[in-house]
Amino acid sequence: MFGKYRLRVAQLARCLSSSAGLSGLPPTLKTVIKAGVDGADVNITGWVRSVRVQKRIAFAEVADGSTLRGIQIIMDDPHMASKLTTGCAVQITGRLVNSPGREQNKEVQAAQVEVIGPSDSESYPLQKKRHTLEFLREIGHLRPRSQTIGAVTRLRDCAEMGLHKFFHENDFVRIHTPTLTSNDCEGGGETFNLVTPGTKHPETDFFGRKVNLTVSGQLHLEVFTGAFKRAYTFNQAFRAEPSQTGRHLSEFWMVEAECAFVDRLSTLMDVEEEMIRSTTQHLANAAENDLGFFLKDSEPLAKLVRRLSDSQQYPRITYTDAIDILQQADAKAKFV
Repeated sequence: MFGKYRLRVAQLARCLSSSAGLSGLPPTLKTVIKAGVDGADVNITGWVRSVRVQKRIAFAEVADGSTLRGIQIIMDDPHMASKLTTGCAVQITGRLVNSPGREQNKEVQAAQVEVIGPSDSESYPLQKKRHTLEFLREIGHLRPRSQTIGAVTRLRDCAEMGLHKFFHENDFVRIHTPTLTSNDCEGGGETFNLVTPGTKHPETDFFGRKVNLTVSGQLHLEVFTGAFKRAYTFNQAFRAEPSQTGRHLSEFWMVEAECAFVDRLSTLMDVEEEMIRSTTQHLANAAENDLGFFLKDSEPLAKLVRRLSDSQQYPRITYTDAIDILQQADAKAKFV
C-alpha cells in the first residue's frame, strides 16, 4: 500500500518538474543580463528612464525594477526613438552585445521599438538625476521607479530572504501569528482597537470580545514553543505614540524568535548576533549593487556594514552601563 503512495508522489514530482513553469512571463533585465550571451536575440520590456537622440544614432535607458541600473538601448536609426519619452512603457527586440561603457557590461542593439504605454515627457516628474526624499513623497504613484526607492525595496526584500534563510538553516519553524487578536501583549495592545460601525456594541459584537491590531506575536509564539523547540515569526506589528515623526512608526514588521530548553542569556545573545551577521552578509553578497548605492556616500554606514559582517563578537554591555554611556554622551551629537 505504501509503495503505491510513493509511486504517486514520484509521478507528481515528475509532472511538476516537467511543467512549463514561468516561461510565459517576459524575462527580467536581471535574467537577461546575467544569462545573456553576446549576440543573443532578446526581448526587453520596461520603462524608459532617459532618451538621447543624436544625428545618426539614438540611446535610451530602460529599467524594469529588477536591477539598480537599467540597460542601454542603441538605435542606429534615430527615427526609432521618435515616440520614446521618459516614463513610457516599451517593448524592444534586438541583439544583446557586450558594452564598451564602464557602467554596464551589456547593451541591446535594437531592431524594433514599440511603445506600449505612452508618457507625457513635459509632465513626467522623474528625471535621471537623484531626487530628494521630500520630492519623492509628493509623487507616491511613481516613486518606486526612482533609483533610491527601487534600491531600498530590493534591499528590504533581500534582507527578509536573508532572515528566513538564517532561521531555516538553523531548524527554526516559522509561525504565522495573527494580526487581529484579543491578546494584550506587553500592555500595549489597545493602541488600535477594532470596531464594527452600526452595531449595538461596536467593540464586541463581531468577535464577542474586544479585539485589536497586534503589537507582538510573542504570546502565540510561546505557545508553539511548547511543541516546537525553535520557532520564529516575522509579522506586522502596530504600536506607536500619537506622533507624526519618522521616529514613531505606527506600523512595522518585526522578527521574533523563541527557543526552548535554553537557560543562558548569552546563548540567546549568540542567536541574535548571528542572525544579524548572517543577514548582513547575505545582503552584501546578494545585493551588492543596491547596497553600494547607499554606501558610496556614507562612510559611517559602510563602516557599520563591515562591522556587522565581521566574525568578531559584537561588544556586549549591561542595560545599566548603556544608560550611563548615553548620559555621558554629548547631547548635540549627530547619530547615524
